[in-house]
Amino acid sequence: MAGAETTSTTLAWMCAYLICHPQVQEKLQDEIDRVVGRERLPNLSNRSSMPYTEAVINESMRFSTIIPFSIFHKVSEDIEFHGYSIPKDTMIAPNFYTAHFDEDVWGDPHNFRPE
Repeated sequence: MAGAETTSTTLAWMCAYLICHPQVQEKLQDEIDRVVGRERLPNLSNRSSMPYTEAVINESMRFSTIIPFSIFHKVSEDIEFHGYSIPKDTMIAPNFYTAHFDEDVWGDPHNFRPE
């Protein structure tokens, strides 16, 4: 079943991050209790009211980077990228890890910060 392994691995890493960051876990639980309560399960209509929950999910996916490379793409024309010449028909694989841990984007990329 496609996606089952990546989903379960992502959830396992998210649980590990929450164990290591109890302040994040507490803030997440507070948002869930406030928006959903404890008497029912959340649904998609709650999503817009749960920005911290979404931030924790996104930060967990960024921080774990369980799939380090994307699918290959073919360059459709000769290009220059950051000083490198890339000829037409070159196959490239975007590197998620490099993007997810870029200090210019994240500041301190090795700290788990959903905020």
